[in-house]
Amino acid sequence: MTAWRAALAAVALALAAPSSAAAHAGFVSSTPANDAVVEVSPDQIVLRFNQAVKAGSVRLFDGVGERVTVGKVEQPSPDQVVAAIDTTLERDSYTVVWRVISDDVDPVDGFVVFHVGAPRAPPAAAAAGAGDAEAGPSAGRIAVYVLVLLCAVGVATLLLARVVGRLAALAGAVGAAALLAVVAVAAGLVDATPARTESERAEPFRAEVQMGTLHSRLAVLPASAGWNRIELELPPPAGTDGGYFEVRVWASLESAGVGPLRFTGIQGTELGSFAVRRAFLPLPGSWRVRVSARRGVSGRYATTITVPVPAR
Repeated sequence: MTAWRAALAAVALALAAPSSAAAHAGFVSSTPANDAVVEVSPDQIVLRFNQAVKAGSVRLFDGVGERVTVGKVEQPSPDQVVAAIDTTLERDSYTVVWRVISDDVDPVDGFVVFHVGAPRAPPAAAAAGAGDAEAGPSAGRIAVYVLVLLCAVGVATLLLARVVGRLAALAGAVGAAALLAVVAVAAGLVDATPARTESERAEPFRAEVQMGTLHSRLAVLPASAGWNRIELELPPPAGTDGGYFEVRVWASLESAGVGPLRFTGIQGTELGSFAVRRAFLPLPGSWRVRVSARRGVSGRYATTITVPVPAR
C-alpha cells in the first residue's frame, strides 16, 4: 500500500511540475524600465527574461516614429539581451521594440516605452491646462484680476465719498469703470472654458467597414500614440437574436515590426456594441487593426482596416 501511494504521489508531482522547455519565455524587466523617466541619455538597453532566450532583434524609435540606431545585440547571460545606444538621445519619448526566441523555438516580442527628460503630461495635469501655465497667466486670469481690483477700488471710493462729498464725482467714474469691466467679462473676454486635453484635441478615427455580410462601424479614440479606446458596432446577423459569442481585436505596425498586439478586456456596452477601453499604440504610423467576431459555429466575421496615427 505504501508503494502504491508513493507511485500516485510521484505521478501527481510530475503532472503539477511546470515544463520550462515547453513554455514561452516571459519578459521580466528592462533598463530603462517601462514608462521610466531618465534625466541622462542611457548608453544601453537591457532586457531580462524568466528563462534562457536566443537574441533576436532590438529596435529603437523616437516620439515621431523615426528609427534610432542601436548597436549589435549581445547576451551577457542566457536570460538577458543588451543593445548599446550609439547616440545621445534628446528630450523625447522612446519605444524599444524587441523580439527573442524562447526555448520552444517560438518568437516572443514586445515593447518598452521610456522618456528622456520628461514623461508625457499626466491626464490630471493635461485636464487642468498645466502645459499652458508655464507660459504665464492667461488673458482670462489677468482680466479677472483687473476686475477684482477695480471693484475693490470702487467700493473703497464709495465709502470715502460718503465722508467727503467732494469725491462723489470720482466715485462715479470709478464705479463706471468697474461696470464696464463687468460688461467686458460677461461679453467673453474671460474664457471660462476648461483647457482641452490632448485626447480632445486629437482627431478620432471613424470608419464604416464590411465584415463579411455585416456592415459595421469602427472607431479609434483619439487615434494618437498612447492609450486609445477602440469601439466596434456590429448589427446582429439577419434572422438571429442576441449578441456575439466572441470578439477579438489586434493591432500591428508593420513598418516598426510591432505586433500583432492582442487587446484584452473587451466589454459589451450594449447589444452589438463592443469596446476595448485601454488599447496602447506605442508609435505613430499606419496601424493595421484587425477585428473578428464569432457567433455559434458558422457565424464568423472579420476585417482588417488601416488606422493612421499621426505623430504628436
